[in-house]
Amino acid sequence: MTALKEMSNTTLQSRLLMLIREEVKQSRKFKELENLTGIPADRWSAVEHGRQRPTCEMIEAVCKQWPQYAYWLATGFVDSNYGHSVPFIEAWQHMRKNTPESYKYLKLAIEAVDKSNDYAEKLSTSKIYEKWMENKNNPSTLNIPVQNLGEQLAKFEQPDLKNLHEILFKMNVASSLRWAEITLENIEQILDKKDVKTILEIVARKIETMKVPEDQFPHELVKKFSDLTMQFSEKNNLK
Repeated sequence: MTALKEMSNTTLQSRLLMLIREEVKQSRKFKELENLTGIPADRWSAVEHGRQRPTCEMIEAVCKQWPQYAYWLATGFVDSNYGHSVPFIEAWQHMRKNTPESYKYLKLAIEAVDKSNDYAEKLSTSKIYEKWMENKNNPSTLNIPVQNLGEQLAKFEQPDLKNLHEILFKMNVASSLRWAEITLENIEQILDKKDVKTILEIVARKIETMKVPEDQFPHELVKKFSDLTMQFSEKNNLK
């Protein structure tokens, strides 16, 4: 209860500084933050030294970089059973859990949104290009200033739908693995041992039947599943 009270009494700015202190190398932290977020180092320095408040841009950048802490950063509370954790802060470690599949899913979901937006932007440029090709002998029909059209076409890239599909596939895999991770993380709350057995069987089938890319193979999740299966089998004589 004391830890909860301490957490609820912190401010967003103080939590942001705690996160940075734990996740960023302190020797060149402002420069590293600039490299990670694209926001100039002097603005991060100004926040740390109280010369300015964190901007929406800064908070969004930190949430995208460390999405597993986004809920805590915004609210001051932790929901670690469902993948929303807290940085390594000693007083709150009993509330922190290792949920790598949730972290992977959140990162891939953010990447998928960015790729989707990029695809939509390039697709829009592609449409302009196609229209220009159809009407290149009469550019006035395009209702676009010729100099702006030139700038658009100079930057033209065909949208990469294959790359977007790959990211979305990985995100869907990560979503399923996250479901399995959350299920295992909360399985001790289930009282009926028959329900536990059924859930363990469902998780086993899900992991076995998924086409998981090699770089996404959930080693920690499989170990957690094996340990829990053995634990519940011994405790409840499940067969």
